[in-house]
Amino acid sequence: MFIPRKEILSKGTYRIYGPCKIKNISAKIFFLGRLIREGDYLFVPAYSTSSVNIMKEGEVELIRGPEGRIEKVRDEDEPLEHWIRICDDIIKKRFKTVVVVGETDSGKSSFSAFLLNYALEHGLKTAFIDADLGQNDIGVPGTIASKYLEKTICSLRELEADELFFVGSITPYGNEELILVGSYMLSRKASKKSDLVVVNTDGWVTGYRARRYKIRLIEILKPDALVILEGEGKAIYIKKIFEKILQTYLAPTPKIRVVKEREIRRFRRASAYVNLLLQSSVKVVDLQNISVLSPCIFTSNKLEKNINLLYDILNSSFLRIDICDDTAVIIVSRSLPSLRKISDELKRILKIKKVLFIHINDLRGLLVGLLDKHLSTIGIGIISKIDFKNGKIWIKTPLERIDLVYAVRLGSVKLTDSGEERVNIA
Repeated sequence: MFIPRKEILSKGTYRIYGPCKIKNISAKIFFLGRLIREGDYLFVPAYSTSSVNIMKEGEVELIRGPEGRIEKVRDEDEPLEHWIRICDDIIKKRFKTVVVVGETDSGKSSFSAFLLNYALEHGLKTAFIDADLGQNDIGVPGTIASKYLEKTICSLRELEADELFFVGSITPYGNEELILVGSYMLSRKASKKSDLVVVNTDGWVTGYRARRYKIRLIEILKPDALVILEGEGKAIYIKKIFEKILQTYLAPTPKIRVVKEREIRRFRRASAYVNLLLQSSVKVVDLQNISVLSPCIFTSNKLEKNINLLYDILNSSFLRIDICDDTAVIIVSRSLPSLRKISDELKRILKIKKVLFIHINDLRGLLVGLLDKHLSTIGIGIISKIDFKNGKIWIKTPLERIDLVYAVRLGSVKLTDSGEERVNIA
């Protein structure tokens, strides 16, 4: 149990380490782009840190968690004044779409929340697009999410998504095209309803492929402004590329920041998965009535020719086979010995170049997106069972109206019943 304690905070800048909750009693407080008025609260979650500026000395009530604390710092250690100048300029110039980029733990989420609050305080309708698949603040891991804000916030994590776009992976690598499509679709919708749309991106910025992906993302979003968080300088090249054609801002990263360890990131995702599972019930989907958005699986008709021979070769263990150009994707019910020998024989009989085996257990627990007839994501689910013979699939999902599902997009994240990530499916 955490006991509230009253303190007098003198004028100046403070760094708060979460979990920590502060009630303003008589001070004048500026926090995350907004004023905390008398009687209002601010909150910094666990494993997070944020700065607060006490503009007028006064009394506050503090509630601190196990690692929570507040300490006074030098004004120059915090980017407050720089961030205010950037936000002022964005609002003054009436920029419609702002994309926030930077390396991991550079302050992208904090700046996004700061700008959203600042815009709300200035009377603008704001929307937030979270395009960080593995470390998203809103939505389910593996999705791009949008939120239309109605009030100021203390953390992006307190928001619940209004719309989702299912990608199905926690990494942008190999999923660049889907991220481009999803970010574009959600930002385009949001721009019709909002004065300002803030798009927060993932921290993958180094290497040729990452650079190409970030450039394409900015090209397709066509923002009015780019905000690049300095971090360790790994994303500065984005400013050099776009500064002649877009308004670009280089935002300093707080000198004192919490670097989130891999286990903390994994824990956050597991919490989101568990929350999804707790809200879910099992629904049955008829594979004859829906489309499966997969390059190979469930995309071809059953083979009539050579079917008995295939049973003999695979020792009656295969459940389904799909031929995709020069590749056969075979779903089996148990492990097969001598895969090389079997593969060579199948290549000869089916006249193909490649054979890919998938065990049925690798499909159970797979994260999937549930799409309506407009190909918009209306739900997220987890495969619990597949009956290939009768063409049925059982999916755990919070979605009530399973009759609205016209398509299923297979993800690459496999979960246990407890919400733990186990395997990524190729």
